[in-house]
Amino acid sequence: MVPTHPRARRRIVPLAAAALFVVAACNSSTDKGYDRGGWDQSALGEITALAQQVQGSPVGCEGFGPEAWEAYVETYRRLGWAMPAAQGNCEGSGEDLTFYGFADDAAQQRWVRAKAEELCERGYLVDWRFSLPYVDGGTWVIEPDSHEVANQLGELFGRPSSDMCTDAGFEPPPPDVTVPASTSINPPATGSGAPS
Repeated sequence: MVPTHPRARRRIVPLAAAALFVVAACNSSTDKGYDRGGWDQSALGEITALAQQVQGSPVGCEGFGPEAWEAYVETYRRLGWAMPAAQGNCEGSGEDLTFYGFADDAAQQRWVRAKAEELCERGYLVDWRFSLPYVDGGTWVIEPDSHEVANQLGELFGRPSSDMCTDAGFEPPPPDVTVPASTSINPPATGSGAPS
């Protein structure tokens, strides 16, 4: 056995410790649900019941059904997000309504935060009005296209409707709109009382 210089040993120990830390971190990473093999039946039952309530409301919910697991598991894997426990979709008030079910409130919050981090900042670069309206049900989320429908759904379930971007701490940049001093922003007066 060749003796190792003390200075060389000092460099080897931190490298070995770092390698063990990386292996441990990989082994202890949270299960993202990719290997579940399908939607959780309990969570799917919950969002199906929610969709039935929405169907009987003024918002409506036509054609509800679970999303295709196989297609979505690949999407979530590519994005690096955890899978929701269940996901389904219908159309109501002329909008796409997506229902997500989760194992618990903490899983729901992690998912909302991950989605906001992925989409909000990028969305603001394209359009400062970008938002992700949703209804927070604790173990579920309903995501419509507009805040108006989110408000209606929130009232239906007695749950808060909000915006994923602002809830996750993302603030849109102020709109880059300038009105020249010589331009009036008021419409011209019309009718008999209009100045001549």
